[in-house]
Amino acid sequence: MILKIKLESPLALCQLLKMLLISLMNYASLIITNATCFCKAAESNPCNNILIGFNFRGAQGQDEALIDSRYYEMNGFDRSSNILPRKTHGWRN
Repeated sequence: MILKIKLESPLALCQLLKMLLISLMNYASLIITNATCFCKAAESNPCNNILIGFNFRGAQGQDEALIDSRYYEMNGFDRSSNILPRKTHGWRN
């Protein structure tokens, strides 16, 4: 997916917004790539494994941890180690 954004404002404001957008997109791609690697490793294992995300331990805050858990869920994780994403995303216990 290609995203094109055109901004017209003072240079300092454009640079600040550009930095924010790039950091948000890079972080999302990092988490999704990590989750995909875990899913592929679990698929190659002959046992029927349940993938549980432990991303709340390394996240910088509660909101970031919820976003991380959503990315993990989108990639095929079955559960989370924390109660909050179970309630907000409807994951099983």
